[in-house]
Amino acid sequence: MKSSYKYYSIDTVLPNIEKNKDFSRVVFDICGTLFIENTTIALLNQIASYGGIQSIQIVFWHIVAFLGKRLNLISPVEYMHIRIKGLCGVSKDVIANESKTLVYQYLHRRENAIDILTEVKRKEIEFGYATFTLKSIAQAVKDEYGGDILCARELDYNNLNICTGRYKTALNNCNKEKCLPENWKKNLDCICFITDDLVADKSMLQSVGYPVYMPLFKKQTKSKLKYLLYSFPGVYYYSTRYDNLYKPFAHILKFWGSYLLTIQLTIPGQINFYYLLPSFIAYLAIYDIGCFQNDTKASFEDKGTTRNKVSYYDNSLAFFTSSFLWALLCLLIVFIMNIHVGLIVTSMFILLYTIFWLHNSLEPRQRILTFYLLYLIKGLVVLTAVVASLNIIPVMYLIFCILFPLTYLPKYIHSKYKHSINKNINHFKKIILQPIIWKNIILVVLSMLNTHFLFVLIWMDLITLVEFLIGRCYANKGFNNG
Repeated sequence: MKSSYKYYSIDTVLPNIEKNKDFSRVVFDICGTLFIENTTIALLNQIASYGGIQSIQIVFWHIVAFLGKRLNLISPVEYMHIRIKGLCGVSKDVIANESKTLVYQYLHRRENAIDILTEVKRKEIEFGYATFTLKSIAQAVKDEYGGDILCARELDYNNLNICTGRYKTALNNCNKEKCLPENWKKNLDCICFITDDLVADKSMLQSVGYPVYMPLFKKQTKSKLKYLLYSFPGVYYYSTRYDNLYKPFAHILKFWGSYLLTIQLTIPGQINFYYLLPSFIAYLAIYDIGCFQNDTKASFEDKGTTRNKVSYYDNSLAFFTSSFLWALLCLLIVFIMNIHVGLIVTSMFILLYTIFWLHNSLEPRQRILTFYLLYLIKGLVVLTAVVASLNIIPVMYLIFCILFPLTYLPKYIHSKYKHSINKNINHFKKIILQPIIWKNIILVVLSMLNTHFLFVLIWMDLITLVEFLIGRCYANKGFNNG
């Protein structure tokens, strides 16, 4: 091993490959070299994005590891040992399949390193991978590009091929050159090793004849204020569902405003608003998680979703963690104010997430009932949050909660069956698919039972009219992307 060495730049590799004489073997690191991300963490993020108990478990160990690292209680090596506990209970087949998905589609590849790998393969130069990532990920890279897995971390599995949440071989104290085949070790001077890490791979770089350093691209610094904004509950939902700034405000006034106005007009007695804000924020945080999982599944299935996740959501585990902490904090505030109401609100949110989890698990055409239940829960959450103690049954409000979600079903059903419905749908049918038409019909019927619903009708139509006029203004100025 050389005590000092001079590493080569990535630009010097291709000319040597063309000459095909200076080195006979090439070894690639994976994390940061072939892929920008830490692939093990990326795999954890991907599995967490599906939701369920596994997501909660991964988030929990992420928080434990993060706090331990921040407080200098654990080393970087122990950090990954804690993070990997989140995979406890996951089958070997699932980890293998998710690793393939990760490699094939969702990791940002470093083009110049991939070009070298492709050229090495074309020239039939012997190559392999020496990495600290999981062997399942290295195997997925091998399946796509070929080569040999020289060293990688292996997960421990029980007799049923279920992950125990521990490493079987961690390689933490093992230098990569020791993992090379014996015939490779005899000719280290003829090996080209490509990595992005001068510290972790220092020993390997000092051992080979052609150490190549490939520095990471400088990432754009993100404003901490903007990151804080995008981590706030509700921002994901509104930023991915609406393409203009005025539309989220119109939705809040039209949708949530109608619920609050209905409560004010139809429920007699003193209404306690102290529970509204924390419960509403907790609701948005949980709904954001459900929407993120919905979009993730759509993108994994390549269904052509038009919702573009902004760069602040690239780290899905960080997004889940912040949303989970927001919900937990807000529910804690409600519990402090009133334990009884806290239990009711928490139960409602557990039911909400359960329905959303079921919704995301179903095929698109099977989601009509769960879609309706998600809208039904919205009204009940508002009722629970606003009314601290209620000794009467709010019949009219409950009727409104049951009927109001029905107004969205025609358009939703059409969107799920549009490929099987006659594409030459006439203009009249397009009109009746609009939720505002059905809202007007339902509110007119309800106003015959309770005149207070006339005010709700006027409010909703007024906001819709303003939204329409602003939309036309944007369209005329060329600002509307829709």
